Amino acid sequence: MHKKLRKALVYVILLVLVLIVAVWFSMDGILRSEIQSRATAALGTKTTLAGVHLSILGGSLTLSGLTVDNLKGYTAPHLLTMQSCGATVNLHSLLTNTVVIKLITIEGLHISVDQSGLSNNLIAEINHLKNQQSATPAAKPATTAKSSGGKALAITKVVLLNTVVRLDTSLLPGQKGVPIVITLPRMVLNEPTNPNGRPLRMAGLIEQILVEVAKSLANNPAIPNAVRTTLSAATTFIGSGAGTLLQGADKAVTGAADSLGHLFGAGTGGTNGGKK
Repeated sequence: MHKKLRKALVYVILLVLVLIVAVWFSMDGILRSEIQSRATAALGTKTTLAGVHLSILGGSLTLSGLTVDNLKGYTAPHLLTMQSCGATVNLHSLLTNTVVIKLITIEGLHISVDQSGLSNNLIAEINHLKNQQSATPAAKPATTAKSSGGKALAITKVVLLNTVVRLDTSLLPGQKGVPIVITLPRMVLNEPTNPNGRPLRMAGLIEQILVEVAKSLANNPAIPNAVRTTLSAATTFIGSGAGTLLQGADKAVTGAADSLGHLFGAGTGGTNGGKK
């Protein structure tokens, strides 16, 4: 009897070990699917990941080969791609409502900026992320984390390295239609938080990263003045706490519309003065 009991116990232990190994080797695939789903929901456009690796012993998470499709109405196939992203994670926090991350390093972020009228796809995506968060109630029960955009994030620092922006100039009068490609300087976000008091989630983090890119472009002399004015006005409008970047009577946005009117409005003809 004792021999049969021991034999049954051995079988149970072996079965548990097999299940643990199976879960261990499928963990990266589960995380990859979950992150793709969360990012697609946050960005409002298809997002894919080539690979995800969680190191239990090292307390790190690595993402590779991120691709985000462009928004409807814009020509480039992708809004952005990313070579890799590494994060130092408090593993215990993965089991709580707030994931604690000491450092996120984003390497090789490539963004395609397509201009359309007074706006562009970068501004449109920031606007989408901002409105998405505004539509989410400030407090949600822990059981509704999935519907409220995933777990909250507590991040110490985000570093962006080798960020490249490609600006399509084909719709900008006075330009030759040749894309402008710029490598942005190293960018750092210290302790990013939501200014509206809501917990920081994936949508809020992505929004703040894109805002930093927009600010860097707005200060870059290689970018055409009209586009820089639009980006500067949009980021100013974000800081005002308004819900939509290009709505309302905000002076900065009005100024941008005035300065761009001769480029995208109904011109009176001719080539001088920036008129069509």
